[in-house]
Amino acid sequence: MADISVIAEDSNVLSRVLDVKMGGRSFRTPVVASEHGPANGIGEIFIKVKDGESAEDLKKRLQKRTKRVENTALAFLVVDLTHGDVAGVADAVLDAVENAPNIAVCTPTFRKGSLERIQQAIRAFVNEATTREDVTLLPTFTPKLVDPVRQLQDFYKLGLLSNIVCIDYSGTNPFSNVEDHKRYIAIFRLIEREFGTTATYGINIHPIFYVAKYEEAPARDLASFFAHIDILGARRHVARTMPPEVIRTRAQWSYKLDTEEYIYSRVRKSDEIELKNIEKKMEEAERIRSLLEKGEDMLKYIKSKRIAKIDEKTIKLLEKYARLYKTASLSTTS
Repeated sequence: MADISVIAEDSNVLSRVLDVKMGGRSFRTPVVASEHGPANGIGEIFIKVKDGESAEDLKKRLQKRTKRVENTALAFLVVDLTHGDVAGVADAVLDAVENAPNIAVCTPTFRKGSLERIQQAIRAFVNEATTREDVTLLPTFTPKLVDPVRQLQDFYKLGLLSNIVCIDYSGTNPFSNVEDHKRYIAIFRLIEREFGTTATYGINIHPIFYVAKYEEAPARDLASFFAHIDILGARRHVARTMPPEVIRTRAQWSYKLDTEEYIYSRVRKSDEIELKNIEKKMEEAERIRSLLEKGEDMLKYIKSKRIAKIDEKTIKLLEKYARLYKTASLSTTS
């Protein structure tokens, strides 16, 4: 369990500065988690288990990846267990991080799979974690495959709930899956009543736009910082099914992030674009944190940007989510 305190917040939106202490390390939100992050920043390792991969080979891959984040204040490890032997993967993953106290393991996520397999995998991770010292295991919601309330009940039964919660948005965002996010707001409130202030780590959050269709698009990933996402995964790790014309266009074009306007603009494809976008997200997280600590009006801040003109829906949802948070319960989120 982490020690989390609220340093600053704006009740007009769900944006706040949290001081998080866990495992002798600390950091402040909002923050971006990235494998390419700076020393003393927040790291993110997302690894897909290969079909037919042995537990030993997976463990070796993990050990190489964990070295990249060994100097971070904290790193989140997310495992895509769509493929692989559940018990073997759980053992390999927790073996690989047993002597890495700065790494928190999220229960596995999936691109597809039965409820039975998902529940079996979570139980395997919980069982393996209990046999090891200094292993931090965090609950991961997978709304694409399991109803959030059902998953909440499973986590309760396993004693897995904590005051840091992971959510895999599977290439979407809090403004595209509105009903799910409304239920999460109620879930956050429920968890906070028991554990106190709860931090949320958003995995695989993506603005959702097709490069073949739009020359510019709203930066809904950045806007997630105003919708109770405290820790933002730097990039999407999952592929989405796309029309053939989009696949052809993606070979030529990419999107460049403008944090002054919260807009993505289409530009010629470059290997540097993604890393520059991640750097900009990190800088914007620091700016939001600074503004909150100064007591700035964050709703006014985001409304001053161009995103408010081209994506009124997102701005309205930010206000709606903030109102809902004050009264939310699992029976009153529709």
